[in-house]
Formats: sequence, C-alpha cells, structure tokens
Amino acid sequence: MAVRPLLRPGSAVLRRDAQHLQIGTTPGVIVRDDPGAAAVLRHADGVRVAEELADIAEREGSTHGAELVAELIARGALVVASLGGKRPRVDIRHDLGCARFAQVLRALLADDAVFAEGPQALIVAATVGEPARTAFRAMSDHRIAHLPVALLDDKARVGPLVLPGHTPCLDCFDLQQSTTDPHWPALVTQFGVARPSRVGASAAALGLAAAEIARAVAELDAGNTPHLAGRTVLLGPAPTQAVASAVRFHHRCGCHLLAA
Repeated sequence: MAVRPLLRPGSAVLRRDAQHLQIGTTPGVIVRDDPGAAAVLRHADGVRVAEELADIAEREGSTHGAELVAELIARGALVVASLGGKRPRVDIRHDLGCARFAQVLRALLADDAVFAEGPQALIVAATVGEPARTAFRAMSDHRIAHLPVALLDDKARVGPLVLPGHTPCLDCFDLQQSTTDPHWPALVTQFGVARPSRVGASAAALGLAAAEIARAVAELDAGNTPHLAGRTVLLGPAPTQAVASAVRFHHRCGCHLLAA
C-alpha cells in the first residue's frame, strides 16, 4: 500500500535556529534542517506518496531522499494519511429548538465523520427537553446505534450511547431513575409532549456537550468502545460543571437480549 505522508495536523513549520526546524509547539518536534527537509515538510499534503517526496528532497539537494522522509515519519514530524479510510457515519437529528446546536455539532465533526443516513450510522438525536422514548426503542429494535442528547432546564445531558445488545439503553436509564424517584415512570409518559419554550442551557454547556459527542465519534473511529456507552454526562449550569453517571443493564429491560 502506498504511504502518503502528511504534516502533523494542526502543526506549523517554524525555524528554531540556523540548523533546526520545529514542527508544532505542544510539544514541538525538532528536526535538522538538512537539504530537502523543508521542501518535504512543505509538500507533505497526504496526497503525494513517499517516493514523490523523496524525489522532491533530492531535487533540493538531499543525497538520501527516501531515508529523509522515513526519518521525518519516525520522528513524528509527518504522519501517514489514511486516504479512503472509513470514517464513522453520523446522522444528526434534532427538533426545532436544537437547530443551532446541530449546526455547531456538524461543523465540529466535519473532518471526522461522514454525515449520512442508514443502518450503519450513529444517530445523534438532540431535543429540547426529555424526548419521547418510542423512537429510541425502535432504534434499539432495529439494532441502530444511537446517542440521545437532551437540553434540560439550564443543563445538557449526553448519553447513554446505545450499541443495541451490547450497552444499556435509555429504558435502562429510566428504570434506574425510577429506583430513586418512584414517580419517574409517570413523567416518562409525558416526555415529548410537554416541551420547553426555549433553550435554557448556556453556550458553555452546549459546547461541552458537542465536545463529548466529538470524543465519542473519535473513539468509534479508533475502534474503541465510546466513553458514553453505559454512561450519561450532565453538563452545566456552571461552565466547568460535569457529572458523569453510570447506566447499567436493568433486569426489567430486555435490551441485552438483542445480542443473542
């Protein structure tokens, strides 16, 4: 497979001194400014293959272009682009009150996900207020991964991310809530009917919610179980306030049987 080196994303090439270049600052990768090094760093766009970069280096005076490119990769100045990789498929659905939040989320995920519908997509469902549960039960029944996001009062709750048959679902969350609040089941029947007139969550809470979702998508991309699986995170009202709570399979919910 062709190797297509790419300058470390988000990093700039800086001159450290007369003999050295530095890529990035947190921390920076320091390399010698050997003949051809600067040209390779300028042209490493993730499209050119390593052999093309080696030729560029040699045209700029390097006597060992291939070795130079390999060293820049080994040092972390360049990374290997994954052209054609399967980015996570995300389907963002929202009510009218969450339209602006959905726009922010799309912008945040633009480089990390493919926005598409279909059974292989993770459905992110954002609502102002608690959502009606019917649609989430249908997604579980059809084995569609989904992530509820609810803007509640002056807070935002993200999760649990449901991988049907493998992680607890929203019904498990409700049954868990009912153990501490015996009136919770009566409230659940009203979700999606009684709706807040406006969003009460702060911009900071919404930004943190979007960041939690972006982290989960990145974890899916890496092949890892998302941190929001079997967990909710309640954000706000203070800008730094975040409360994570575990959601476990409930013995009165049969969602775990979907794995059979």
